[in-house]
Amino acid sequence: MSGAQLDLTLAEAGSSLNDWRVGGSVLVPDASTLDPGLTGSLSGSVGGTLGQADLRVQGTVNGFALSVPATFEGGELRVQQAQASSPELGTATLSGLAFPRLSLSGAAQLQGQLAGRYDLSVSGDYAAPTAKLSGQLAGEPGSFHSSGLNLGGTAVSATLQDGRWQAQLRGPAVSGTVRGVLGARWPDRRVRWASRAPI
Repeated sequence: MSGAQLDLTLAEAGSSLNDWRVGGSVLVPDASTLDPGLTGSLSGSVGGTLGQADLRVQGTVNGFALSVPATFEGGELRVQQAQASSPELGTATLSGLAFPRLSLSGAAQLQGQLAGRYDLSVSGDYAAPTAKLSGQLAGEPGSFHSSGLNLGGTAVSATLQDGRWQAQLRGPAVSGTVRGVLGARWPDRRVRWASRAPI
């Protein structure tokens, strides 16, 4: 792969090819070589055997610090406590199957407008993954949120699929559903919002 540096060594360690020892490193000094929309750099190490390889990748991509421990065995790539963090947005941790399909789950501690703790899941095929988030905005129920609205303690349930998102809010002050498209400045017109208390 152009721009990526891969250095691997193999050592025979048994009668089966799966028993051969593997070791080495990978370096991606410019993440845009993986995708033009990415910035940053990645580095990692490879160990174990061809039958069960241990991978460790770390770096920064689009402002997120990444730490990804993974295992490749039987044609499947699984991650264990893979972490992405941002000073502005917070930290998310995911574990589970990452290839050939997605079946990941974990939690996020977010900051800013969505400050709070959430459960996360990502599932499906790479061509059309589905991401789900559920949790609660920080603060006591009905308390004032960083947005200036009394959204503290509001339950949030959101889904992202095919570039479209939907979020449901349930709390003492507000209850409603907001829908939109990633990259759009405003939610689309299919918005239902019911204020249950003065804001």
